Order: sequence, then structure tokens, then C-alpha cells
Amino acid sequence: MLKKGMGLALTAALAAGALAGCGESEPPVPKPTAAKSASRPATSVENFMKVSKRVLESVNATDKDQSTDKLGATTTGPMTVIRQAQYNTKRLLGDSYKFPALATEVTKNRVAISSSKGYPRLAMTVMNPLKGNNLPTMDVFAQGKARENWKLWGSLRLFPGAEFPSVEGGKTGAETVAAESDKGLAASPKKTIEAYVNLNKTGSDSQGLTFSQDALRQELKQTADKNAAAVNGAGKSTMTFAVGNEGPVAMRTSDGGAVVVAQLNYFTTISSDSQHTVTVGDKAGSIASGKAGGKVTLDGKTLTTSNTRLVAFKVPAAKSKDKTISVIGSSDDVILGAQVQ
Repeated sequence: MLKKGMGLALTAALAAGALAGCGESEPPVPKPTAAKSASRPATSVENFMKVSKRVLESVNATDKDQSTDKLGATTTGPMTVIRQAQYNTKRLLGDSYKFPALATEVTKNRVAISSSKGYPRLAMTVMNPLKGNNLPTMDVFAQGKARENWKLWGSLRLFPGAEFPSVEGGKTGAETVAAESDKGLAASPKKTIEAYVNLNKTGSDSQGLTFSQDALRQELKQTADKNAAAVNGAGKSTMTFAVGNEGPVAMRTSDGGAVVVAQLNYFTTISSDSQHTVTVGDKAGSIASGKAGGKVTLDGKTLTTSNTRLVAFKVPAAKSKDKTISVIGSSDDVILGAQVQ
């Protein structure tokens, strides 16, 4: 092949010299143009349905022996952190603790796959409910780089009455939205989770954004109020919130808005006053003591538990008259750790 190429080049040079010798003008040399790569989905829906089922079945299989070493092959980001914490709790508490199995069947026509251009690639799916459960789940998958397998990034339950918004994929693939981009949106994905954190923290300040009432915020407030009431007169209980380390990830919806998935961390501190002791049991007491059914007694010390969830938001388009952001789902509460100091 190399010799043939040299021969062609030489022939072309001789031809050009002959023309120049005859006094004719030199023909124009065409300018090379970069080939345009057509945008397309990262993979076909049919193929992704097979891939996602294989990934989810693999995670379910790993759940049986709670092997954290195997998780990295099929999970990534917050899903790895969440499943590891669930395995740790399961090993401690045994049969008294259950975490949800993953649905493996994708709902027909409820798959959104990002473009093949660039990494990481993203996919979001709505899953058929498992037997005995009426609520569908929403899964997020990511492919970090070329030749890397798709992995499960997160799994959430859609709230009753909530609809996963339509995501336009078509022949080019769904559009992903960068964390700090508010192009065409009522708020960027990053601003959305930051404002939601502050709303939970303060109870009223959503940093200029508007959120609809949602079941998660109500549940978190009820938990905080319950803990505070339990130690009233003997100590103090507070709950604080922070943006999680993973995400947010987002896809553009057909109406110009976005579906955003982000990590919400929250921390509960319980302490006794100088004249009382406070005893804490349940999961927090067991994890802090390292014993199933264990309790910790606070006598001048403080118990801090760290929890996390994934939260899914529907963010309206900037052109929408109603710019109210809604929470459409969340993952289950997971305790990452509990410590007495």
C-alpha cells in the first residue's frame, strides 16, 4: 500500500509539471474538509433494553451475597455508595432489614438515550413495577468513557401521580444538560438542587425558585419534628442538609424543560443536656453501636447520622408561564453512617 501511494503521488507531480511546461494555468487544489459525523443515539433502544436488563440482573445477583467488590462492575456514582451502605446495614441487621430489589423490565417507549457525541453518556428509563408494587421506578445509567460498559448510576421511585416527562431522542439522541447550564431553563440543574437543599434547611427560602409541595420534603420534616419531640426536655435534635457529591445529571424534555436527578445528603444530630441522658435505638443505634438491636446512651455526647437520597426534579422551560419546579421521585432513605462523639 505504501508503494502504491508513492506512485500515485509521483504521477500527479509529473502531470502537473507537463501542464506547467505547456504554459497552461495550474488547476486549483481542492481544500480538505473535515468529515462531519452525524449525531445519533449512543446505542439503539433495542440494544439498550438488553444491556440495562443484564446490568440490573447482575446487581440483583450481587445483592444476594452483598459483595461490595463486585459492585464496581455494574454500578457507578451514587448507586455504588448507596448499595454499599445498604449491604453494610444488611450484614449488621440481618433479616430485619430489607432493601428494594431492582426492577429489570423497561416500560415500552420509556427510554431516553443521549447522543453518541462525547462522554459520559447518559440514559434514563422508566421500569415496570415489580410484582406486588404499584409504583414504577426510574433508573439512570451512565457510560463513563469509550469501551466502558454501561453502569447503573441511580434508581428512584416515582411518586404516586407523578409522570416521567417526555424526552425527545429521535435520530440524534436525547440532549443532556450540563450541571451549571440554565440555557432555556427556569433554573440550572445545580441551582435546582442547591435551592431545594436550602428550602429543606430553612423551611421557606428556595433562593428565588418556586417548588411545588412534595412527599419527600414532607417526610423529612416529619422525621425532624418527631426526633425533636422525642428528646424534648432532655436534649436536642436537629437536621441539616447538603448537596451530595454526585451529579446532578439532566436531560432536556420535549417541552424544553429538563428532568434532573441529584443527590441530597442530610445529617441528624441528637444530644442530651447536662442534666439528662438520651438513649437512641433503631437503625441509628444499631449502626452506631455496631450491634443488631444495639442502643447508644448519650450523656454529654452527640450522635450524628448521615443519610442520603437521590431526588428527581421536573424543571420547566424558561419560556413557561408557570416556572414551578416539581419533585417527581426519590430513592429510599439510606444511612451512610452513625457515630457518637
